[in-house]
Amino acid sequence: MAWFEGSATDYKDLLAQLKEYATNDNVQSVASIDAGGTGFAIGDLVSVSGGTSTTTSVLEVVAVSAGVVTEIRVFHGGAYSVLPSTTQTGLTSAGGGAGLNVTLTTQAAGWIARVDRSVFRPITVAVNAGGTGYAATDVVTLDDGGAVELRPTLITVDAVSGGVATTISLAQLGIYESIPGTTGVVTSHAIGSGLTVDLTWNEEEELILEGSGSGADEIFVGIRTFSNLFGSTYFNWELAGMQGFNTGQWSGQPSMSRGRYDDDANIGGCFVPLRNVSFNYWMSITSNRIMVFALVGTNVASCFLGFIDPTSTPGLSAGLFPYPLLVAGCTTDPFNVATESTLTSFSGFHDPVAIGAISGSGFRSEYSCCQLNSPGNAWLDFRNSVTGIATDGGVSRFEVSDRTIFPLGGETVLVSGDDVWPTNPQVVAREDFVTQTLSAPSQSLIPTPGASGDEYLLVPLTMTSFFAPEFIAGQIPDAYWLNATGAIADNGSIVNAGGDRYRVFQSGRYSGSSQWLAVLEG
Repeated sequence: MAWFEGSATDYKDLLAQLKEYATNDNVQSVASIDAGGTGFAIGDLVSVSGGTSTTTSVLEVVAVSAGVVTEIRVFHGGAYSVLPSTTQTGLTSAGGGAGLNVTLTTQAAGWIARVDRSVFRPITVAVNAGGTGYAATDVVTLDDGGAVELRPTLITVDAVSGGVATTISLAQLGIYESIPGTTGVVTSHAIGSGLTVDLTWNEEEELILEGSGSGADEIFVGIRTFSNLFGSTYFNWELAGMQGFNTGQWSGQPSMSRGRYDDDANIGGCFVPLRNVSFNYWMSITSNRIMVFALVGTNVASCFLGFIDPTSTPGLSAGLFPYPLLVAGCTTDPFNVATESTLTSFSGFHDPVAIGAISGSGFRSEYSCCQLNSPGNAWLDFRNSVTGIATDGGVSRFEVSDRTIFPLGGETVLVSGDDVWPTNPQVVAREDFVTQTLSAPSQSLIPTPGASGDEYLLVPLTMTSFFAPEFIAGQIPDAYWLNATGAIADNGSIVNAGGDRYRVFQSGRYSGSSQWLAVLEG
């Protein structure tokens, strides 16, 4: 896998960078240090030489002995159309290090862009000329003005005076590949005529990627940006998974995961709240999955797109997962604000929280920001907890045990009993170490000291279903829960376990020690 660390100027730039790294070859890891050089210091950044790139790979010095590099890692995998030589000699750093020789491993581009386009959506509408013959509640259609129309704009006449439209609003946000017009755009209606409108427009991005997986796989995922510049401003991503691909518009893709920000009838989607200013990010990309972490204020927005590592579970109709695609974000609320500090619905993909309680179903929301394509090719919601009610500001969080991600979600009887770790419950209870109340756990798993630093206990993220069909879906690849007690300083920090390095991140707005995630570095 390749890692990428840097900053994005805004939510659209982050998507552009993700596309660049996913669709180009990268430097994956440092296979060996062949000569440690002289004059290096911990934290020095070293640029890889050669190749043809839009972004050059950068290495980071992790450990030195009297200025000689003893450990180094890939800080940024770069984006190459022609890869550099895997044998790098005479590398230098800005701090005066010189003479470093390393052998690299590289990674071929794992994804291709099936759709990569800018689209334009109206964000305000007002009467330019009121026309004649209109009635309140009339719905008119915007003339596309010759622009390539992906979806029409519908406008509601809210108020009239003597048949003249005086107040209007957007009933459906259209999508176009160019702007139809900004002033005097004619609309039509069966009875009324002559209404023209003034519009303002916003440019957004749509990206649909196909992953190669093991080589025979066809993995289809999508990201599109959307925003609001008025009132409660947000600048967010909508995520989607598909079971195929066609050249039509976004919502017409085959068997898409549920949830559209612009369709009130298609709710319960997977969204990532981001920002319209610069922020730091980390990405981990392989040919079958993409993980993104973005530091937005004090929150970490995260998402997962791609295949999990599935199990072959007895009792399933085919015994195997035909298409184990996971789409997971931070929230089902498309209009959530990235810097929100109170909503428990701003979660991490490894600990999904659903919004509100559905009447008559207890504290179990119908939808989650974490959707897995099931063995029966349906989209199943996984949630570890829900907020008390949709209007309580998310201050109350309640655990659920229908479909969860262990260990932050309750474990099902499919493994070892009701809501316990796979040990005798009188010895270890899961709720001692991870909590759903957002309070500190009663017990803390202390890292084990080792020659190379603290060794952390890592627990694989396992997706289990307590609903029919009951099954253990599998594990989220390269991702683990850990207790962040010890030497963890910040998001993106490195911990060691079993001789491997992992980067660690908090869960959404939760920074308590019991909710952290560790992702294998390579």
